Amino acid sequence: MSARQRAVLTNAGSGRRVQKTSDDSQNKSSVARSSTRAPTPSILPNHLVILFLVSLAALAGLALRLHWSLPQPIQTADGNPNAFNSRDARRHLEDIVGLGTRHVGSEANEVHAVALLRKKVEEIRRLASRQVEIELSVQQVSGSFGLDFPDSMTQLYRNVTNVAVRFSKRGSSPRHAVLVNAHYDSAVGSPAASDDAVSCGTMLEILRALASDPQPFLADHSIVFLFNGAEETVLQASHGFITQHPWANEVRVFLNLEAAGAGGKEIVFQTGPGHPWLARMYASVVPHPFASVIAQEVFQSGAIPSDTDFRIFRDFGGVPGIDMAYFVNGYVYHTAYDTADRIPDGSIQRAGENVMSMVKALALSPLLEDPGADRHGKVVFFDVFGLFSVVYPERLAVIFNSLVLVGCAVSLCSGISLKPQQLGKIAV
Repeated sequence: MSARQRAVLTNAGSGRRVQKTSDDSQNKSSVARSSTRAPTPSILPNHLVILFLVSLAALAGLALRLHWSLPQPIQTADGNPNAFNSRDARRHLEDIVGLGTRHVGSEANEVHAVALLRKKVEEIRRLASRQVEIELSVQQVSGSFGLDFPDSMTQLYRNVTNVAVRFSKRGSSPRHAVLVNAHYDSAVGSPAASDDAVSCGTMLEILRALASDPQPFLADHSIVFLFNGAEETVLQASHGFITQHPWANEVRVFLNLEAAGAGGKEIVFQTGPGHPWLARMYASVVPHPFASVIAQEVFQSGAIPSDTDFRIFRDFGGVPGIDMAYFVNGYVYHTAYDTADRIPDGSIQRAGENVMSMVKALALSPLLEDPGADRHGKVVFFDVFGLFSVVYPERLAVIFNSLVLVGCAVSLCSGISLKPQQLGKIAV
């Protein structure tokens, strides 16, 4: 090999060594840069994420606990004699359920249930304060009316029975009344403890509590307790009362007590029409609120194939009111499983305290006689964990929701208009 060839080979090898050394330097430089590059920050620090998840779990646990909690039932007659007592209300419930199935037209419904209710009202009247007057009226009524539920139909009924009780201050001549309604008839084959014997027992206990105290509750307006005997045959007895009973002319507002389940909490799922003061009064006086305007929207949309006496009082009596019902354990509704043992004492106690608070507030309210401007308008209403209720006008809800939509639209448009480089800067 010549000297020239050796020089070429030497230079070639040296070049390869130089190139390799250069490549190694570049790789080391890249590794160094990558190791010193700042990590991409997460949207939230880890400790904030953990705190958020823990708070969310705690809030969910609190919501569940409050949702299923029931008040402590009063089981003794000691203490305040005009307090609602779930023990006595349950006794009334079991006596009614003990009659068996009470479908319209049966002896149990038309004879035995009426006799039982009359007997219980007479017992309460016998123990009542002399300052109050309790009147009993048993109505047998016939009539007909058109109804678009479930489809267009004409209802014709004959000799259905109502047991009505009027509570008032002795010697007064009240011209306005609060109506409290429940039905004692049952669906065929069902003992109907929740639908609706428990509400009848609740009404009897409220009547006793109002009447038996030495210093009874006295108001300028009367209270009518309607035990109607034909609801399951599509709202017949309530129509007979509100269109033909002489006391119906006094009724200015009503509370309708219903059930589509057993136990749990009774929910306010309809109010009105109009008269937003009813929802505000409920929010201000009941000790255990549970109400939802969403339930009202869903129910009145027709999505649920059901209806209550609320419709009859509203459409044929022109009377505003509040509709409330049990709905937990709905699988027992209109079945043989709707038994008294499925209703906790706490459920009876909370319903009794709520209804009695509303009855007292309504009977004392000047709005019963003249609601004035409160006759018109709609409201949004809901409770917060059963601790308190929120009520505000529908127009305020429209404004608030519109602002939220505008804000979302502006935020969305702003995000779309940003360039990718800007989005990257925001992310960093």
